[in-house]
Amino acid sequence: MRNKMLRYTQSILEKVSFDRDLFLKEVQKAKRVLQAHEWSALVEWLRDYVNDKPLLKHALMATPALIAV
Repeated sequence: MRNKMLRYTQSILEKVSFDRDLFLKEVQKAKRVLQAHEWSALVEWLRDYVNDKPLLKHALMATPALIAV
């Protein structure tokens, strides 16, 4: 059960990564629903995940408050 929501959120983000706006909306939703330790883990995952996706990386870095831990 531990980290189940985190894994689910990562799965959703992978599925919507084709659309920058939808991706950002799901990240915002995740920030509201995840616990602090899950959010920290998701931020680390996000940094790795968007590394080879310039549009998503730029969108996340353009909103630093969104991925602030």
